[in-house]
Parts: sequence; structure tokens; C-alpha cells
Amino acid sequence: MKKESKIKVLHIISNLNVGGAEIALKRLILNSKNNKQFYYEVITLTDIGPIGVELQKMNIKVYSLKMYSIVKIIKALFHIKSIIQKNKPHIVQTWMYHSDLLGGVMARLLGCRRVIWGIRNSDIVSNNRGISKSSKWGLKFCIPLSHFIPYKIVSVSQKGKIYHANKGYARRKLIVIPNGYDIKKYKRDSNIRQKIRKLISVPSNALIIGSIGRFNSYKDPYNFILSAKIVAAKNNSTFFLMAGKNIDLNNKLMVQMIEKTGYADRFRLLGERNDIPDILSAIDIFCLHSRSEAFPNVLGEAMSAGLPSVVTDVGDAKRMLGRGGIVVPKKDANALAQGLLTFVHNTEDSRKLIGKIARTRIIQNYTIDNVQQQYNNLYKNIIRVI
Repeated sequence: MKKESKIKVLHIISNLNVGGAEIALKRLILNSKNNKQFYYEVITLTDIGPIGVELQKMNIKVYSLKMYSIVKIIKALFHIKSIIQKNKPHIVQTWMYHSDLLGGVMARLLGCRRVIWGIRNSDIVSNNRGISKSSKWGLKFCIPLSHFIPYKIVSVSQKGKIYHANKGYARRKLIVIPNGYDIKKYKRDSNIRQKIRKLISVPSNALIIGSIGRFNSYKDPYNFILSAKIVAAKNNSTFFLMAGKNIDLNNKLMVQMIEKTGYADRFRLLGERNDIPDILSAIDIFCLHSRSEAFPNVLGEAMSAGLPSVVTDVGDAKRMLGRGGIVVPKKDANALAQGLLTFVHNTEDSRKLIGKIARTRIIQNYTIDNVQQQYNNLYKNIIRVI
């Protein structure tokens, strides 16, 4: 490659709907948009999704392979082949098992040795809940291939790195690059705070405990609901905001469980949102109640917004949080409630101090500029050695 030419990076990802990996990819690309050293294109194995639309609006080329079933794998492989042959990327970076497997294998078959795999989870639970069977098979195939296909394997979390190394991934290839955050987007705004509260009919002086994440057994929304019941019984000025895909009144199972708490009037279900910084301005305490995570993206957003957080001890949540909140065991609603009540009973100044500590931790360790530089160094290194 000539020294003056751009480094062309082709990203391959399963989809571009709203999720941790997808948001991380978007931030990575958009943050480097003005960097003339790199040129990015994206392949989504399925549909464009809302994040794909955002990338297209920023003049990023996005290819949609519409691989909605196993039978379309062959067709998808031929599409990947034609795109790689036509565009001749210097680096192929894949995100998660399906993309690692299909994109990584095809890139190597076409002579591209500069392949980077991506790991976005910290474990595969054994109860067949929360992750698809195809993902589990993808993991099984990726284990032996990890020793031959990728040059490096990027895990978003330390827990994920350890888990996959113990499963049989090529240990020497595993590195950690976390998610990064644009801290400027998460400044709390009192006007927006009051606007959101008025919109959802919550008094301006009430405390809001917030939960953000899609409806999924990994996210364990019922843990939050059960803990909210305990908190509501001990404090009558606390409300519970929940946002995320399928977190709305159409989710009958969730609505029924909320009604059983006896405090349904205190819950606000907002569904999937594209204004997370505004939502974070409206809440006072953030809660991560998952039973499994790798590097919880939404926790980083809450910390960036200066919110004190109560989190379950999953993935790298404890490592991320530091002294910016309280860590409790997973799947323990009583412990989660006690952690939340600690902040509920604290003064506003005390909560703000903890939130400031959390925001400072993001600034010192997890800014998008810092993460971007780690990827840039990885790209330059792989170009230099291969």
C-alpha cells in the first residue's frame, strides 16, 4: 500500500438496528469522519436499520445483504465476495459471531489476511435464553477458526476476553478495546429535564429511577420491576422510567407484572427512543439490572450524563463504574432495591457528587477519542506487519 493512500476498512456486522455493537460501530465511524487517513464502508448481513440510515446520511456506503435465514447464507457469501473483490479493502473488521464467521472466512479465502474479529458478549448462558441457537453454533465454529482466520480479536470487555480465552479462542490474539463516548452529548439540561417530565406526567420534584435497554432475558427487566416494587413501598415520591425496544404498553407480559406490583401508576414505559441524552437528563438515578453483559453501553451513557448508578455485577460493569455508584449481585431484587434506596435517601448534593465521579471516570478512561485512537493504532499496526 502506498504511504499516501487511505486505509480502507470494511466493517461487517449482523444488523444495524439499535444495540450496543451497532451504536459502538456508528460512533467509531462518525468520530473519524474527518480523519483523512481512513475510509470506511459497512456490510450488514440483514437490513439497513435505523443506524444504517444514519450512516448513509453521513455519506457512508452501507450494503444490506438481507440474510434473514440460514438458507440465504450462500447468497450472502457471494455478496460479501463481490464487495471485497470490487472494493479491495485493506482491513476487514467483523462484529460478533455470525459476521466473524462469514466475513472472516470469505476475506481470508480472497487473500485478505488483515482480518479483525469482534466479541461483544462476556458469556453464553446455558439455559438457551437470551441468545439464538445460531449464535451458539457460531461460537463453536469460531473457536477453532480463531487460531487461523483473524489477525486480532477485539473484545469489548475484560470479562469477554477471559471467557473466550477459556473457551478455546486464540489467547495471544485477544485484546480489549472498550466502547467510547462523546462526553459533550451527555450534558444534563434542566429545560429538557422539565420538558420530558411534563411529557410523561411526572412532578418536577419527584425522583425518577431510570432503566434503558431492550426487552430481553439478558437485560432482566423483571429484576428491575421487582426491586421497584420494594422501593415504591418505602418512598411514595419515586417514579420508574423504562425505555427500550419492546418496553411499552404493547408488551402484555411486562404490563401484567407491573400491575401486580400495585404501583403501576408510578411506571412510565417509553419504548425505543432516539433521544437517550434527553431521557438521561430527566432521571435522577440510573439502574442496570441485567443478568449478563459484556461492556454495558447504556451504563457508560448514564455515567457520561453524571448520574449515580446502581448496577448488577455483570461483565465489566463494576470495572466501569469505579466509585461512581453501587454494585449488587445479579438476579437479586432485594439487593438491587437496597442499593436504589441508598441513593433515594441520599441528599441531592450527595447524588450529584457521585454522578460527577462517574462522569469524570468516563472522561479519564472511556472517551470516543481515546477508543478511536486505539483502533487507529490497531489498523496502522496490522498494515505495517502484514
